[in-house]
Amino acid sequence: MNVVLSNENPEVFSNVGNGSYLYCFNIQEKEIPEQAEGKAWQYNEVTVWSPLSSDKVTKEVMNAIWDKDTEQKLLNDYNAAQLGILGEEYIMKYKDFLASRILIKNQIDKDFCDFFKDGYPTKA
Repeated sequence: MNVVLSNENPEVFSNVGNGSYLYCFNIQEKEIPEQAEGKAWQYNEVTVWSPLSSDKVTKEVMNAIWDKDTEQKLLNDYNAAQLGILGEEYIMKYKDFLASRILIKNQIDKDFCDFFKDGYPTKA
């Protein structure tokens, strides 16, 4: 996952033209006084290869945010907390993780529907 600072407000999906798309998320406008226009946008960006689907984009974003072992560790700690081996805070850590995933998934689903509402784009 790349963190990008740009003078232009990015498109959520950009067709790179080589069979891949850039998906931009967490887009935030920043004030930069030393620039002429005084504005910039900071966002995260992942590359997703065609054919695109909401699930494929979600997988790439999730893998970029959390490494492959994070969920398993949180789940193990959650189960240990359920058994009384670890404290209650481990239950909340896993619940917070799941809530974050749901928010991200919902945003990607919305972005995907908004961008592809007129059909799957085929031109670069």
